[in-house]
Order: sequence, then structure tokens, then C-alpha cells
Amino acid sequence: MVINREVCVVADTVGAEPVERGRVLQVALCSEGVKGIKAGLRTFPVDKLLVIHTPQITPLVNELLGQLSEALELETEAVQISSPRFDEVLDVLSTALKANLTKFDDVYVNLSEGDKLFSCSALAVCFLFGVKAYYIMDDSPYVFPIVRLGYQKILPEAKLNILQVLAKVGGGVASLEELSELTGYDKAQLSYHINGAPDSRGLATLGLVSVEKGARGRLSIRLTTQGKILLMSGV
Repeated sequence: MVINREVCVVADTVGAEPVERGRVLQVALCSEGVKGIKAGLRTFPVDKLLVIHTPQITPLVNELLGQLSEALELETEAVQISSPRFDEVLDVLSTALKANLTKFDDVYVNLSEGDKLFSCSALAVCFLFGVKAYYIMDDSPYVFPIVRLGYQKILPEAKLNILQVLAKVGGGVASLEELSELTGYDKAQLSYHINGAPDSRGLATLGLVSVEKGARGRLSIRLTTQGKILLMSGV
């Protein structure tokens, strides 16, 4: 199989010398087959292929990566995902992107071989990070427009600080007192920002944190998936 490692040419500058492209990471979903992955490697530049796959297709993925590593000396990596649901795709794909974004000049995410839920979940994560996503259809690529989401801009600083503190301590705290110590806000201020008031919707109302009453009336506060997404949208 031939993969695309061509140089990029500045097409709109007459007489310009070819410019060596930067390093490119391709992330490919795999739950149905590898034909679309191979087509993506022929279509777009690649220096490393990272395949995120479901368990049942592991043997096929291992075979493909073995062939690519031996025949083409292409850097490869495989990450298994147990479910194509958004929560897990968010965790796995965002971790992979964060680990590689500083090592590569460009990133493409190939959605072609993911099932519907897998591909939709991954596309949403691509929007969060502002990376290119594409789908091979009839041997031709469709590249999705880059949509860079920035939900953080619409949230007041105090509420954003609370979310960031929760993220730093693993996603939640066991009591309002603990959160007060971590943030520097008193309990009245925290109650305002979490529960809201007539003039302001709280983090719980917005679905960014969940609040549960435990022993002795203590309130545990945890980041929700929506809260994690909001924080990631500022990456």
C-alpha cells in the first residue's frame, strides 16, 4: 500500500519552491474494518497512525499495524475503547490528542471505519479541539469544517474557577467545606454559584456539576460530562 508522504507546494505563489510539510498525525477510528483507514493513508500525509478501536476488531487492527510498521516504517499505536459512547470517546480521544498535539504540526481524524455512534462522538471531540476530521466516501474524502467551540467565554470567572478546581482534584469534592478551602470562596458564595439565584443560573442548573446530599447533610459536588466538555473547549 502506498501512503502519502509528499511535500506541500505553495500553489498560489508563482515560482515558489516546494515547502517540506510538518509532521502529521492521523487518528483513525476502527469498529467495522480497515478499508477506510487505508484510503485515508493514501489520501492525506501521515507520519504516525493512531488507531482507536473496539475490542472485537483487535486482531484486524494488529495485523494492519504490523504490516504498516514493517513494510513502510510508519510509526503506529493502537488504543482499545470498550464503548463508542460519548463519555468514553471523549476521555480516550482527548487524552490521545493532548499527548500528541505538541509533537505534530497537523492532525487528521479519520471517521470512516467507526460505527455511527463512535463517529458522531469522535466528531464532537474534534470540534472541541478544533482538529480536522474526514470521512472517506466512494474513495473520496469529505473533510468536515473546523468548528472551534469556546464555551468558556460565556461563563463568569468565579464559576469557571470552581469547575477548574474540581477538575484539578479529580472531578469532585465530598463537601462544601472542602470546596470552600480549595477555592477561597465562602459557603454562601459557593451556594450562589452552584445553586444559582433569580438573577443567575447556577452550575448545577446549567448541568455543569451534580450535587448529592450525603451523611449529615453534607453536599458532594462533582463535575458532569458537560462540565468536562466546557473545560476542554478552552484547550
